Amino acid sequence: MSTHKVDFTVGAETVTTLIGHVTGLTQTLGLFVVGMQERDRKRLRRMGGKSEQFTMQALELAKANAAFIPATIDLAALERDKAAREVLLPIYMQLVALTKQLSDTLELCGVDLIAGALDCYKSLKFFGKAAGLEQLAGDLGKGFARPSRTTKKPAPAPAAPAPQP
Repeated sequence: MSTHKVDFTVGAETVTTLIGHVTGLTQTLGLFVVGMQERDRKRLRRMGGKSEQFTMQALELAKANAAFIPATIDLAALERDKAAREVLLPIYMQLVALTKQLSDTLELCGVDLIAGALDCYKSLKFFGKAAGLEQLAGDLGKGFARPSRTTKKPAPAPAAPAPQP
């Protein structure tokens, strides 16, 4: 018999509350978040650990030496990008952690479901014979049937003609 990895009930009131919170987050973040196509995302230069340090140092150096920066580079816009990133990053990190936990919980619900279903199937198959459930259990088990792994032997090559004297 399987053991449950998770075991809880989510009430209708909790679901309504959660959907309200997610809707509120979506509406609030929707005021400024941007979506991208995967093909566009692949073309972007991203800021990682090493490049973050470079980026921040270059921005500080540019601000300290603004006379050498062309007018086409909008330092104020870069500062707004930096401020927005600093505000959004902790929110993003919390949402990533929460999404990971939700994903893990959903996965464990599925693990419990398949384990329980297999236990039910085995019980029906074993104990249901007397009640005429053998055919139903057998039909249910066809979903797990695997194709035969027998390999066909290659056809023998035609015999080479005998050499002519």
